Amino acid sequence: GSAPPPAPLSWVTASYSMTIGGSQAEVSYLGLTPGFPGLYQANVKVPALVPGDYSVIATVAGATSNGPLISIR
Repeated sequence: GSAPPPAPLSWVTASYSMTIGGSQAEVSYLGLTPGFPGLYQANVKVPALVPGDYSVIATVAGATSNGPLISIR
């Protein structure tokens, strides 16, 4: 495949959501990363959480991710 262009952004068109530590996270962008074929990017605002390790769960078109961890310090 070819690299997606820098504009317009290539947004995911299916329904999506993201949680961090079970709290809903605000997603400002989810789609292909400009200039990198096949690489997706998620720009997410982390909810207010106390320090610790939290699972990040992305759901796209009903499919759920495996829950990698993010550390909040």
